[in-house]
Amino acid sequence: MSSKYALLSLGRAIAYLLPPIAFLFIVVTDLNLSGRRHYFYDFHSTSPVVSELFPSQRLKGKKDGQQELLQSPVYFTVRYPHRYDTATVRIASDMPGSQIQVGLELQGPPGSWNYELTDVVDGLATFDLSAAQVTSGRLRFIITADDAMKPVFFDSIDVVLVRQPISLGFIANKIMNSDL
Repeated sequence: MSSKYALLSLGRAIAYLLPPIAFLFIVVTDLNLSGRRHYFYDFHSTSPVVSELFPSQRLKGKKDGQQELLQSPVYFTVRYPHRYDTATVRIASDMPGSQIQVGLELQGPPGSWNYELTDVVDGLATFDLSAAQVTSGRLRFIITADDAMKPVFFDSIDVVLVRQPISLGFIANKIMNSDL
């Protein structure tokens, strides 16, 4: 009888502790205390955080984990859950990096075409996100390639968002220096 009661008590304890622990895990994961969020899209399957390249008329279907570019420019969006300082975009392709540019959509009048274009150097392009246009919690990027160099195949897209890490000292400093 005693072991049955102990087992029942243990089951209740787990049932009561599991929801707050799961909630805490979800909050800590969403807050991203490390200050680094890494997104990867490799064209083998869809991603909830990095969109497929669009418009589709400028692309040839995906094959063997690659996407062929028929005409520039193409776009993709990335989930942007919190404010970050910088974004580093890595475009893996079969084309030399100097012939590819990546751009970040910047704030501007509605309907304006406002992008900061950067040459891809060693497969990388880095952007300051302070003036980035955020639409529905997403950042929009553009990819252009030298159209004279056909065909262009993209293998993957990596995006790393970076901000200052959040620590207890950082939180305490914010609280102490705020005008509450």
